[in-house]
Amino acid sequence: MFVDIHATDVNNIYAVTADGKVAYSTSGGSFSNGNVNWMEKSNLALSNSSIKSFTISSPTGTGIMVGNEGTVWSTADGGALWTNLSNSFKPLPLTSVAFDDNYPLEAFIVGDNGTFLHSEDKGISWKILNSGTSANLKDLGMDNNSGILVGDGVIAEVFSSSAPIITNT
Repeated sequence: MFVDIHATDVNNIYAVTADGKVAYSTSGGSFSNGNVNWMEKSNLALSNSSIKSFTISSPTGTGIMVGNEGTVWSTADGGALWTNLSNSFKPLPLTSVAFDDNYPLEAFIVGDNGTFLHSEDKGISWKILNSGTSANLKDLGMDNNSGILVGDGVIAEVFSSSAPIITNT
């Protein structure tokens, strides 16, 4: 089952399954004569983890997948080869990951219990930031060094490596 999709431009689209299979389209995900124009980029065949979110930076080709039990995988080559970074994060339940393509070295991860992580080196190393909440954070979007994160009863504005500004809903 596919769980997330990310487009780096109108033609190049990635989709990821819960068990870590990455499919790739160079034709905007279109179909031709009833055939799907998607290729398998990689298949991690993860048995005990469930991927929740995936992103890839269009300027660098760096990608990150996150999921249950602190699952974190990274790629530096557009998804052909993946490195398991999960041991650094267990047992954090991670739900969303985002790059800011205007600042391609920076990546962010959110998760349950207010988990908020920031990387300044394309996801190689991470630091825990204070999110200011213990709510389960569900999704995150970044653009031009700022963004929005949402979760159970919260919406927050994010500015690069500072703590989010929480608004309870």
